[in-house]
Amino acid sequence: MALSSFTLVFLFTLLISLINHQPLDNGLLINTFQATRVLESPHTAIGLIIIFLVYYWLLKNKLDEKWLVILFLFFLCFGIKFYVALTLGMLIGFYLFFRKKNYVKKIIILALTAGIATLIFLQPDFNKPPTFIFSPFSTVHHLIESPNLFYNKNLILARYFLYEKGIGPRLLAIEFYSLFLFIFFYLGTRFFGIFYFLLNKKIKPLDKSVFLTFIACVFLSTFFIQRGDWFNPIQFLVPGAYLFSLYAALFFHNLFKNNKLVFAIIFAPIFIFTFLPNLLNLTYPKNQARLVIDKEEIAALNHLKKMPFGDVFAPIDENDTSYVAAFSQKPTYLNFLTINQTLGVNYQERLKKIEDPQNFNPEKIEVKYFYLPKQNPYSQKIIDKFSPKKYQKTFENKKVVIFLKK
Repeated sequence: MALSSFTLVFLFTLLISLINHQPLDNGLLINTFQATRVLESPHTAIGLIIIFLVYYWLLKNKLDEKWLVILFLFFLCFGIKFYVALTLGMLIGFYLFFRKKNYVKKIIILALTAGIATLIFLQPDFNKPPTFIFSPFSTVHHLIESPNLFYNKNLILARYFLYEKGIGPRLLAIEFYSLFLFIFFYLGTRFFGIFYFLLNKKIKPLDKSVFLTFIACVFLSTFFIQRGDWFNPIQFLVPGAYLFSLYAALFFHNLFKNNKLVFAIIFAPIFIFTFLPNLLNLTYPKNQARLVIDKEEIAALNHLKKMPFGDVFAPIDENDTSYVAAFSQKPTYLNFLTINQTLGVNYQERLKKIEDPQNFNPEKIEVKYFYLPKQNPYSQKIIDKFSPKKYQKTFENKKVVIFLKK
């Protein structure tokens, strides 16, 4: 079972890339769905550890014994990864319902914990539009629209045509086909976990809870989009997919015990065609990091941190420089645009002032400090605009120059 669990978390992604274009490409799938790359997202990995720990306690009937610890971990999850927290909450809630032992009181406590954690960690602004917007099937359309996935021109044209006619069986058939591809693609071999539930006559309360949690995760990830980063709700499926890997392993474990010939016929090809290509993922630790803050820049950030409090301008680029706020403990003028969109912050006026480096005027930027990485293309275009009469160079090394507005 351990071998099955390890093997079955690998996906069909690389095979899809091989079919559509060569060479093998593991960039088609979000890294957190890939077991060999989940550590690229530490908060997701930590959240998954919490989910599996709670699952283990539920499996061993230790809910009452570990109740306070479970509540504490559930509370912390909102500060670690919201999508994992909501999935964990649904798993515990469904389990309490099916266990039917003081479940009303515990569900109320669970809901109150979620509410308090939301207010503390997420600090929602109820005067702004909701973060999640109901938009059925929006996140599944790319499966048949992307040339490097399951591209189908006829289905795309038919879907847009049927939109004009209104909801009907043909349109629903196309949407549910896309939904099937969505589940099949993002679950990969975890998809076989479904057969555990279909073929197992005795389903325990915990198993029912996992299945309903998975269905809820699919619903949330395919029927909603997020303001700002619209595709983000797909992250609801990540913890559900990892829970399903357990049941894919259980399905093959039971199959091995009951019929070794059928097991070999089904499992061997899957093992060969998914495990070996995914060994390519083991090379990702050797890849260049997406963003490295070297010693020279750390020195600049430490210097900025020691300076009197004030707002900081740091340029926006592909990697963004929102880390300046984190390391200097000073607010930045404008960074991380998708988060601003998600939070409903109106940043357009500030963006217009800095969008074109040719028209950049530091006098119009309401900040105290200007943090300019020398290798940043934007910095290189504006660095000559800081007159020594108006701006004091408080720090400079090979990587960064910092100006203070006099």
